[in-house]
Amino acid sequence: MSDPLAVPLDVKLMNLTASVLFMGCVALVVAAGGWWVLRHPAFSIGSLSVQGEFTHNNAVTLRANVAHKLVGNFFTVDLRQVREAFEGVPWVRHAAVRRQFPNQLQITLEEHVPVALWGPESGSGMLNSFGEVFEANVDDVDQDDLPRLYGPAGQSVEVLDMYGRLRPILKQVELDLAELELTPRGGWRATLDSGATIELGSGSVNEVLARTRRLDRKSTRLNSSHT
Repeated sequence: MSDPLAVPLDVKLMNLTASVLFMGCVALVVAAGGWWVLRHPAFSIGSLSVQGEFTHNNAVTLRANVAHKLVGNFFTVDLRQVREAFEGVPWVRHAAVRRQFPNQLQITLEEHVPVALWGPESGSGMLNSFGEVFEANVDDVDQDDLPRLYGPAGQSVEVLDMYGRLRPILKQVELDLAELELTPRGGWRATLDSGATIELGSGSVNEVLARTRRLDRKSTRLNSSHT
């Protein structure tokens, strides 16, 4: 027995066709609306809000250096590229970027805090408080207040850590550590502000510190007389 309520096949096809056409129209409207939004001048990037504690930069200069590199509007701009553009500015360690509707980008910056000079005097390398090597104009800092550290590439963190451990030990015998070098063979060489050089040898951190604690001013003067 046939179902008296069954919908004829041609009606089903008409309904399906109507549904497809309706969905297609909706998709076109959405696409057109999206195209309008992406290109409407109201959503062009109107301003860059740059925040942070600056010692070697200022917000005006930072905006001027980066603004011309921005591509797209509020919705299409690549935040990763914006972050990389700011982090490419000297002295900038980290940038956090977020959108602020309707047309502003907010950038929060962290600058490098120099704690040591890194490498030869002819270079522009420095270490920040995390032991990271960065390049900047060394004339922007008071070099007399910073020690000079040396070491193989990739071992700046270890050198800075050793400097932090050795300095208070030498201070106890009234010696001031001016330079510290980790040689390619793993030996440690300390240079005092007097110009005296002390070979601390290689080994574990504790072994090097133990040898340093056995130093006294007399032995250091003898070492200085032979350098």
